[in-house]
Amino acid sequence: MSRRGRPSRVPQWLPRMHRWLGLGSLVFILLLSCTGIALNHSSDLQLEQRFIGANWLLHWYGIDAPPPSASFAAAGHTLTLIGERLYFDDRELAENIDGLVGAVAVGEHIAVATPTRVLMTTYDGRLIEQIDARAMLPGEVIELGRLGADIIYRSEAGLYRSDEDALRIAPRAEPSAKAIEWSHAVTATSEQLAGLERLYRGRGLSVQRLLLDVHSGRAFARLGPWLMDVVGVTLVAISLFGLLLWWRRKHDSQRPSR
Repeated sequence: MSRRGRPSRVPQWLPRMHRWLGLGSLVFILLLSCTGIALNHSSDLQLEQRFIGANWLLHWYGIDAPPPSASFAAAGHTLTLIGERLYFDDRELAENIDGLVGAVAVGEHIAVATPTRVLMTTYDGRLIEQIDARAMLPGEVIELGRLGADIIYRSEAGLYRSDEDALRIAPRAEPSAKAIEWSHAVTATSEQLAGLERLYRGRGLSVQRLLLDVHSGRAFARLGPWLMDVVGVTLVAISLFGLLLWWRRKHDSQRPSR
């Protein structure tokens, strides 16, 4: 019998299984390849500094803005703390802020106090300097005010003062209670809060985090990692089936025809 007439030693189900497994995993292969290439160039593409603004994705990740913990007004501007992010009007000024004590305008700057830091900004919302108040004050800052051209700090140990640059903080005798203009908390408008909520949520999900989660399957909830495991096993099966097909066909081609 000729080779063409001899029955093939390759099981009929094997090529079909190989073909359908390959087609079924094609989408996942492309997904893994594209996300892997992008993550390899994460620094060049600045993926960690790029953020996702799609509301449905943010909702899927459960990223919501917490209510503002404090707001203070100074020189017609509003400083608002949401979570650990400090906003100057409608822009983010600083992050990793542990609290907001007050804000006052003195000279050419606006001084913003947290319990442990003093932030100096311009009137257009540019952060100039952050000063560690713990190095110059005993205890945390409790209250912030101004007296003439001086910035006044109330700490657990009493009153302290500095000039508008806040480079040196020194003790100050207790003045008349009416002399100091203390910073008082204000309530942000609903329109301001809506805008700040969009800003906060807009920086909650980076492109890098999304690609990492898609690549690992975590973006698809609890079943995602299991799905990627199935894809991995499928790729192994495709490779083994392909190797078996190649070996069987090579073996058959080397058999002498009858």
